[in-house]
Amino acid sequence: MQIDTSLAREIAQWTANDGTRKDICRVKAALRDVRDMMSTTDAPQMFSDGIKRFGRAAVAVGVACTIVARRESLNARPIRWALAVLSACKVTFEPDTYAWRDGLHPSKIEVYAGAFIRATTVE
Repeated sequence: MQIDTSLAREIAQWTANDGTRKDICRVKAALRDVRDMMSTTDAPQMFSDGIKRFGRAAVAVGVACTIVARRESLNARPIRWALAVLSACKVTFEPDTYAWRDGLHPSKIEVYAGAFIRATTVE
């Protein structure tokens, strides 16, 4: 499974850095902001607002981290998508650190992020 080239390019540009601590901290701080916004039971209603506020790349990486952290409870398709997203990143992330804590059943992310995942998947 692959993610579409425009999203892969956005993720690569968003996470691109020259290896300085400042650049890596910038990306990780943005992921913490996304995580904090989406760590609510209202995450399904706030999903599109998160994309508007933080951009597709940041939300995609946040969704990917959440999916990888919950992989035991999910289907294989979103897990393959999440791994493709994380492989497009120029910075390494610890998925558990940036996973959303929305208080919902782990499989709910497949529902509220499902359209986004399908729209950014190329098979």
